[in-house]
Amino acid sequence: MEKRGIKPELSNIMETARKYHTFYQTEDLLAAIDNAMSVVQEMYATVETADEAKKLAEAVQKLVNTRQLLEGKATVVTEKRETTQQDLEIAAMLRAEQTKQDQMT
Repeated sequence: MEKRGIKPELSNIMETARKYHTFYQTEDLLAAIDNAMSVVQEMYATVETADEAKKLAEAVQKLVNTRQLLEGKATVVTEKRETTQQDLEIAAMLRAEQTKQDQMT
């Protein structure tokens, strides 16, 4: 952004995050989300237009979604695949068939 001549105003949260640009534990991230929610609440008190209110509402939604994801409460579909003996036999048959096809050409 700075390359384009835009200098964003950074909050103390962003400045702290930039100083400690490391991998954070879940507890640290949850604390940062709590701080961000406090900042949004303070900003909401000074909202003057519907557009500002909408932007803050979207920020709150993103914070809530991130918090739920970190707490494991988000709806995430995960698939656990296990390789069975049948899978191995099918793979062997496919390799054998591919070898036959390669020899014919």
